[in-house]
Amino acid sequence: MTGVLTRDAPALRRTVHTAVPDAWGYLSAVVIGSILIVITGLHQPLNQNEIQQIRPYGSLDVHAIVSATRQPPLDPLVGTLVQAVLGKGLWQQRLLPILAGIGTLVFLALLLRRLRTEWGGAIGLLIVATSPLMVRFSPYDRPYATPLFLMILFCYAAQRWLDDRQRRWLALLAVVAVALPLTRVPEPSVLLATTGLGLTVLAWRKRRTWAEILPVVAISWLAMLFVAYPMYRQLKSSASGIAQTNLLDAITSSPSGMKKLVTVVVPILGEWFPLRPLTLLLLLTSLLIPAARRRLLSWWFFLPLALAPIAFAVLYYIEIRYSLLPYRPRHAYFFVPVLALVASAVATVAIGEAGSRTPRRVQVFTALLLGAVVLGQLPATAKVVFGKEAADFALASHVLTSEVPCNATVLYNNPTEPGQWQQSFLGSPRWMGKHPRVVSVHSTTPHVGRIPDRGQPIYILLLDSQCGSAVCDLPAKPWAVHIDGWTVERFDRFALYRPTDGQTGRRGALQAAMEFRRAMSPSLGYSWTFAAMGLIARQGDVGRAHQLLERLYRQVGADSAAEIARKNAQHPLSPWNKSG
Repeated sequence: MTGVLTRDAPALRRTVHTAVPDAWGYLSAVVIGSILIVITGLHQPLNQNEIQQIRPYGSLDVHAIVSATRQPPLDPLVGTLVQAVLGKGLWQQRLLPILAGIGTLVFLALLLRRLRTEWGGAIGLLIVATSPLMVRFSPYDRPYATPLFLMILFCYAAQRWLDDRQRRWLALLAVVAVALPLTRVPEPSVLLATTGLGLTVLAWRKRRTWAEILPVVAISWLAMLFVAYPMYRQLKSSASGIAQTNLLDAITSSPSGMKKLVTVVVPILGEWFPLRPLTLLLLLTSLLIPAARRRLLSWWFFLPLALAPIAFAVLYYIEIRYSLLPYRPRHAYFFVPVLALVASAVATVAIGEAGSRTPRRVQVFTALLLGAVVLGQLPATAKVVFGKEAADFALASHVLTSEVPCNATVLYNNPTEPGQWQQSFLGSPRWMGKHPRVVSVHSTTPHVGRIPDRGQPIYILLLDSQCGSAVCDLPAKPWAVHIDGWTVERFDRFALYRPTDGQTGRRGALQAAMEFRRAMSPSLGYSWTFAAMGLIARQGDVGRAHQLLERLYRQVGADSAAEIARKNAQHPLSPWNKSG
């Protein structure tokens, strides 16, 4: 193989004599990135998907643990082990992804140093260490940081084997290759497949010897065949109604899927990578400047790492047919290594490590571009580190347990239009046990019996729109409107209403439902209308409940009425039957 991995390219391996060793640059980048990851992990609240991931960790049922989120088993099993040893808490739950994120930076540094990128690699690593994608989703408690770490470790172990031919690296490579599909299937599978194919091409073109290549190729394809493919089949069978069931469905959905790649995926990459024009310019620069392009394409793992998230995005919009599952920023997390390699290749040009023939003006241009990339992403990174992406249900639970009587009933709601996400309360029982009792308004009708007939004071907790959810697509709608009979207090993204007129039991709950449905628009408060219907029907006045439903349909308009009827057909919102 030609390029920096061979011994016949001294120009690309020329050491830049500087007063400070490049090791300090790599170390500084790793330390900065680690600090940002830890601060973010301890500051960002757990969102809906993370809470769903950790909810069964206290269970002794292994099947419940590994099947809770339709994910491969390794990440949840390790998370369960961590919780069993260290207990519950934000840092305990996020310890595994935080360590994986830091490990990704460490092994990226080791890999780039091994490629003799010198200070250019340190600059590329610094860009990644301060990237909002890296900082936000490294401590994210779902299988994202762990598989990315294993992907980088896979590339590093394979590179060490190709360079040193020591069996310990081959043994590590085999272990990591098996572990990869057990943490996440799509990107690791593409990495395994393209690694085997790419190295086979190198051997066929006599860039590498077959003795070097065959063990890596065999490990990659065996892991793909005996681990990744069975795991894919198992996960697809559990995703009933989400994935396409046959090739014809996938082909017919391809045009709309390709359109979504442009209208959804590209804007997400532009938002999360440093200023969309600069990211695109950085990529073009790495391909247009010969010295940077040669260095980038000489790294055998560049294309496998780049193709992994690209292939996932393409297949995702061909395979997935459920409209509430669009491509998310956390999926773009797997583009982070591409940014590191591209930035490193360009940085070697900027500081003159890619060969003496690079014109001075090109070096100046690339240096300015890299500086703009770093500065351009800092505002987004600061927002990730110091802001809150999701509502803090741990804080909400603390407020409820410290400010609300333990014998109270709390009616919980997130005011949303018909068809939008109805967020259930996510704080119990992890942070607050069983008291006070929290009842989600959108599920009140089938669970009216959970509200005591009398005696318990009625409190109301409102979440701003969809902001407690991982599918929070709309901006928050802060709610603190005065309601007769209650006083309101806001904290985080919640509004807590305390009763002032002695509202208790189902009578107090009915009063709350009627007051809040009047205070909100008919469509925004439709779930309160159904709660009132359930409580009224419980009293035996079915006719009055019917009148509320008919009035609601007249007030919300045709589109909203159709959406409410559709949802009512799926879930028994009405107190007497599923059709309303």
